[in-house]
Amino acid sequence: FFQAEDGIRDYKVTGVQTCALPIFLARGVTDAAIGMIWDPAAVQAAHRAGAGARLRLRIGGHSGPLSGETVEEDVEVLATRSDLAQQVFGTGQAMPLGLSAALRIGGVLVVVNTIRQQTMSREVFTGHGIDPARMRLLVVKSTRSEEHTSELQSPCNLVCRLLLEKK
Repeated sequence: FFQAEDGIRDYKVTGVQTCALPIFLARGVTDAAIGMIWDPAAVQAAHRAGAGARLRLRIGGHSGPLSGETVEEDVEVLATRSDLAQQVFGTGQAMPLGLSAALRIGGVLVVVNTIRQQTMSREVFTGHGIDPARMRLLVVKSTRSEEHTSELQSPCNLVCRLLLEKK
């Protein structure tokens, strides 16, 4: 389990960071999932193409140096959703994701969406057919600490933080 502190230094880049994705791709990581990257253009393209389609997409990194690298890769669209919502930190309150899609990029599954927000519950993954428990690595993009994402944790998971500092 890997948690990225997403955009805590600059609200303009919240949700767009790709920090783990290029590293995972360069190292050939498999059985990993990342959620969510806010990228309306990538989501729209995935929805137009539909589940099962393969296409080349540019994902994330559009908001400047703190948003990480833009990743341009061939992807497979695994699922698209327009009706998915996640629970707000176990409160029972639902927060719509907007349009969203699950993409396979090499051995990494990535959830992208159109409403800028952090990942707060497993619906982000399960609603797209991704079982977080089956992943060797799970990147939860959130500004909140691990106690607030406990629903996504299990006793066998390692929790790490990646802090992005301005340079």
